[in-house]
Amino acid sequence: TLTIHSLNRDPEYYFEVEAFDSGTEDYKEITEQVNGRGAEIELAKSAEPGTDFRGGNAIRKMTYEGVNEYIFDNILPGEYTLRHTFGPVLWKGTLTSAQLIGSGDQPTVTASLTELGVGTKVLGQMELKVIPGKESGKIVVITRY
Repeated sequence: TLTIHSLNRDPEYYFEVEAFDSGTEDYKEITEQVNGRGAEIELAKSAEPGTDFRGGNAIRKMTYEGVNEYIFDNILPGEYTLRHTFGPVLWKGTLTSAQLIGSGDQPTVTASLTELGVGTKVLGQMELKVIPGKESGKIVVITRY
């Protein structure tokens, strides 16, 4: 049995269980694909440079299978941390006015965040782009499979 105390109430969760014995030759991987929902990603702006702030100005987005783009709007200059809501930091950086304010739709910052997959099999990539806007920018997180 496993008790997990950090789950949210409203989303549906799907789990994959892999059982194996003490390393005998009989082990054979059996996987089952489900159409479940994903995890949450969180963007937080630091209260002061060099510190993390996970209070009221953190924005969370639930990731869903089949949805490949997540947009964080109204991004103003400052230091930001993008993480999985259970802790791992995916990206951390300081965004300037020059990167966030402007015209056009070309990204001013791009980053590869993490590989996506099942077990050791890589199926895709998570990426980040910063797109400037007239008065504020946006951070776009993209999953590519």
